[in-house]
Amino acid sequence: MRLKNSLIYLSSVSLLFGCAKHQPFNELIKEFTKDKNDVCVAVGSIKNNEKYSIFYGENAQILEHVDVEPHFEIGSVSKTITGYLVARAILENKITLNSRISSILGSGFSYDPSIKELCTHSSAYGKYLPEHHLGDSKGIVNPLYGVTSSVLIDDMKSFSCEQKDKYKVEYSNFGMAVLGVVLEKLYNQSYYSLAMNLFKEFGMNNTGINYTVGFRGAWEWTEDDVFIAAGGFSSTLSDILIYAQTVLRQDVDFIHLATTPILQYTKVNQVGMGWIIENNNNVFWHSGAVNQYNCSLRTNIKTGTSVVVLCNYPAEEPVDAYDLAVSYMEEIEK
Repeated sequence: MRLKNSLIYLSSVSLLFGCAKHQPFNELIKEFTKDKNDVCVAVGSIKNNEKYSIFYGENAQILEHVDVEPHFEIGSVSKTITGYLVARAILENKITLNSRISSILGSGFSYDPSIKELCTHSSAYGKYLPEHHLGDSKGIVNPLYGVTSSVLIDDMKSFSCEQKDKYKVEYSNFGMAVLGVVLEKLYNQSYYSLAMNLFKEFGMNNTGINYTVGFRGAWEWTEDDVFIAAGGFSSTLSDILIYAQTVLRQDVDFIHLATTPILQYTKVNQVGMGWIIENNNNVFWHSGAVNQYNCSLRTNIKTGTSVVVLCNYPAEEPVDAYDLAVSYMEEIEK
């Protein structure tokens, strides 16, 4: 039996496929925050090298006194971090896009996807997620708590499917966690430590795991959990604005490689290594949703403008963080 990962990470179609509601930002923020007495929506932008941030509360009231930046879970935005780490491993000649997991993790897998398939959500794993992980959580909100490399490798070995040359594109948290296992094997250290070193390189000092534990059903992790690679990090508005601007650094080899389109993902989006790229308009983006949080970031590499929206409420119809981010960018780029 399988547990649908859409219930865990992504509860909004727009977060996956980029179906924005093109309405004025002020209308959308009022709709999203309506009658939510504990809501906090952090909105930030960088345009012409000037940074701007604002925090909204219930009914779009501007929160004037935010002395300590709150942390938000960033969910599947974490996948872009995994993409950067995979790109660096390729440039260090540790793997190629065509490498199969058996060449890295050894034998015993009835299904043997490539790095490219895992990066682009085109492996057979799709929504696969063994339900037995729910029994391992021991009351912890996060059902993936304690899923280490060895546990996931057992899951991979028990996975079987009809062998085909090509599978349909289907968003896969499991596939991204497999990349976390691959990276741990290549570097002989935890995925968590690899990501934390990258954050340090970027100057992101308030990003990690477990910052939000105790708030609105936030997820707890251990440093050995490999599903962190699919959606485990928490961060602040300031740090994610720094991160959103990393895609502008196209002179940095691993960033350029990770943000190069590999596959047509939907009719309007291509996908690189974790990053989603809108067709023909130079916008790189990703969104995330974990339990009680949802967020979205987007950067236009032609104009240099970045927008980040972080929310302490789940993605839900009719408005989510992706809608807010798209609308906000449209308005500031007019």
